Amino acid sequence: MAQQLNLYAAHFRRPAHLLSARNALGGWALLMAIGLLIGGFLTWRTTAEAMDTQEQQAFAQHRERVKALEEQVAAQRKEVDVEAAKLREVEQAMARVKATLQGGSAGEASVSYSAYFQAFAKRSHGALWLTGFTISADGQSIELKGRMLDASALPDYLSRLNAEPVFKGRQFAQLQLNAVATEGTELSDPKVTEFVLRSAALPDTKGPAR
Repeated sequence: MAQQLNLYAAHFRRPAHLLSARNALGGWALLMAIGLLIGGFLTWRTTAEAMDTQEQQAFAQHRERVKALEEQVAAQRKEVDVEAAKLREVEQAMARVKATLQGGSAGEASVSYSAYFQAFAKRSHGALWLTGFTISADGQSIELKGRMLDASALPDYLSRLNAEPVFKGRQFAQLQLNAVATEGTELSDPKVTEFVLRSAALPDTKGPAR
């Protein structure tokens, strides 16, 4: 005989296990822990990226400062080299002048500047005065600049200079004269004449004595 079963009966259903408070609390704590781990990781990653960016910027700034400092040092070194070269040139020129004054050039004896000034002072002329004096480094060429009230005073003055030992053996090869108008006068009637004399040593003459 056929028999029908009621599957919906309560004793045929799978019993439902309700979560206990302890299990629910454990699950909630696990979720919280996972959330905290994820949040901490994201925070750490953001912080690390920010620090990396800051470090890169700081490194770039430091590199720029180092580059600027190197360029500044190079420019200063170049300036120092230029100044040192100029100083060496001056020292060499002074050494050449000193050697010329002390021992002469090309075997010629040299004369100190004081000897020339002593000669100028000793052979001064009332109608003539000097405004400039130049001597070459080897002592062979002399240039005199001056002014005179009377053009006839120049030959007399040169005659006086030739009597001095420092001027013996020299001749004035070039002479330049220019009329100078004084205040209240015209160039057509000058009272002052400007002169420039350039000399050279005679070929068969030794240098002037000290």
